[in-house]
Amino acid sequence: MSYNPSNPNGQATSANSAPVVIASDQSAVPISDNGSSLTVDGSVTVSGTVTANAGTGTQNVSVQNASIPVTDNGGSLTVDGSVSVSNFPATQPVSGTVEIGSTSLAALETISVANFPATQPVSGTVTIQDGGNTITVDGTVDTELPAAVALGDATANPTAPHIGSCIEGFNGTTWDRLKTDTALAGNGANDTAVGILAAGTGPGFSIRVNPANLGTAANSASTFNVDGANSITVAIATTTTGTFIIEGTADNTNWVTLEVFEGSQDIWVSGQNITPTAGRVYQLLTQGYRQVRLRTVTTLGATVSHFVTLSSAQQFLGGIDTGPAPHNFGYTIIHRDGEYATQQTGVALWTPAAGRRFAVSSLTITTGGTTAGIVTVWQGASGDTTYSAGTDPAIFRGEFAPSANSKPGVVKSFTVPFVSTTADHVLRVTTSAAMTVYVQVDGYEI
Repeated sequence: MSYNPSNPNGQATSANSAPVVIASDQSAVPISDNGSSLTVDGSVTVSGTVTANAGTGTQNVSVQNASIPVTDNGGSLTVDGSVSVSNFPATQPVSGTVEIGSTSLAALETISVANFPATQPVSGTVTIQDGGNTITVDGTVDTELPAAVALGDATANPTAPHIGSCIEGFNGTTWDRLKTDTALAGNGANDTAVGILAAGTGPGFSIRVNPANLGTAANSASTFNVDGANSITVAIATTTTGTFIIEGTADNTNWVTLEVFEGSQDIWVSGQNITPTAGRVYQLLTQGYRQVRLRTVTTLGATVSHFVTLSSAQQFLGGIDTGPAPHNFGYTIIHRDGEYATQQTGVALWTPAAGRRFAVSSLTITTGGTTAGIVTVWQGASGDTTYSAGTDPAIFRGEFAPSANSKPGVVKSFTVPFVSTTADHVLRVTTSAAMTVYVQVDGYEI
């Protein structure tokens, strides 16, 4: 059948119509199934865009030599079967902000990806919201921080960074906590400055002390601590009647008059019976003394205002004071003294606290009267009052022969403090006769 222009739809005119033949020089022919089905025998090549609207049916599409771009056009796209992705990269970088779960982690579905790499580098900000639930991490989180432990001495070298105010010092093998100056203060509530030289020598320094005015009544005193000072300067700021004295003590008990240098007159004077005069400046060496005081001798016409400056000297820190006990740092200084006029047999001079040992750093023994005898200061057990030479450790043992014109004594300073060999042992005094004896010891307990 040939093409009939009067029948443009190309419909067959009889049941056994022949195939429609279109000449190559003719235009395209529109085709319609006219509400029925249309069968194409052979292959059809389509160029351009094909819109398929199949309703809810299923359409099978096979692509042989090319690919078909697929879009959901703003709706949803369901793929029945498996989707293969080739050449998936081994590492997936993630940048920007990643949010996991906006309201609840329970609302998230499980995402499975076959052959997904074990490690995914993440850069930028990662925000994890639990939506009020609990986030559980399965595995180990590496924070590069050590486990939390209580601070202590002899800490091993850390294998991870320390965060916090952990002030420690290395002793050559382990790390120890550093002590504050408060722990090293030792004795003396009157201390106006506390501290030590860590090593070697240090520069001299001066500390000004403004004590209360010297009172007018006899024996009124203005006392200041001079531990660690090399010299002091006392400046008088009030002129009045009466006299005062300048004294020092090495044991906080016995006071002696000091010789002083009066700077305004450039002379050495005795520190006793001094009339208060404004502008007078008195200087004295204080090494070996623990306290110095101004004391009223005769009633003053008015209180005396004065100012004190303590000066230290360069000095080496003794090696004994940088090692383990016994030493002078970190302990409360203890003073013990006894006065005896009858014969003594192992009388207790110093009984340390339970479980502790005594450490004697200095000892002073003086005698009075005219009775001679042997004085022994020794270490004994709590129930031992009889001194046994060669068995009981003696700190001092010597003979004194006082007379009306001579009162012998001894002062002993221990370079290394004497430490009792056993805890709870007692420092005792034994005299061989009814002699007058004064004993003072200084030290601490460990």
